[in-house]
Amino acid sequence: MAHESQILPIVSTGNHCEDLANLAAWSNDWQMLFNVEECKVMHMGNNNTCPEYFLNGTRLESVSEEKDLGVFISDDLKWENSAVKQ
Repeated sequence: MAHESQILPIVSTGNHCEDLANLAAWSNDWQMLFNVEECKVMHMGNNNTCPEYFLNGTRLESVSEEKDLGVFISDDLKWENSAVKQ
């Protein structure tokens, strides 16, 4: 069973909404459903338009910081907050 997954599109162009729809279809086909309430979006980059994303019809929460494998990752990729939080 998969506990955590990350999707990190590096390119600035592309149809991420279609990617999420394909991911949702795949998870339904293989009966490996995502807990959409736990899914989040982190927007990075100065030119990011910060669009809203949806998975299975549910709007994904946008965050500026998230803990991953015990390390806090922020949208500006600075480490100050990781050193302070435990």
